[in-house]
Amino acid sequence: MTNLASLPEVLTVAEVAAYLRLNRQTVVRKMILSGKLRATRVGPQWRITRAALEEFLGKEAPSA
Repeated sequence: MTNLASLPEVLTVAEVAAYLRLNRQTVVRKMILSGKLRATRVGPQWRITRAALEEFLGKEAPSA
């Protein structure tokens, strides 16, 4: 898996979906629209910051 630090500062839904190996609709419906992943709407598209993705992954990680 690609290191988060190597990703661009601002990501598209397609880039997040590819990184997480999920369908784009899953990212939008289950993560963004539900409020689990912070994103900004730019016209008809969503943009996600790398920091928001890191925050999401930190919250989703199981506690050891």
